[in-house]
Amino acid sequence: MLCFFQNPALGRPGLDLRADNSYWEQLAFRQWDKIATAGADNKAEEREARFEEQEFANRFNQPMKSLLEFADTYNGEHSMDVRKIKQIKKAWRDLETNEPWFKPQ
Repeated sequence: MLCFFQNPALGRPGLDLRADNSYWEQLAFRQWDKIATAGADNKAEEREARFEEQEFANRFNQPMKSLLEFADTYNGEHSMDVRKIKQIKKAWRDLETNEPWFKPQ
């Protein structure tokens, strides 16, 4: 991290910066402020990435759940349930519209 600032001793040859506590306090405050704002930005980005990943997983798993429900119904009753087929179509359509990887070309 680069920090550009003016030297307060410039033009004042008798000023001793080691003894000037206010200078060091201001410098430390600026650095803490930068660290705090950078940390908050990183945390927000991480939360957003986790949320997007969870949403993708949910959208991806929905067609699989619908297919498994359809298979269970078909195996148990030996007939096709139209509502289950519509659920599969809807889940696949949602996946295609929301995820660029699954959009038809």
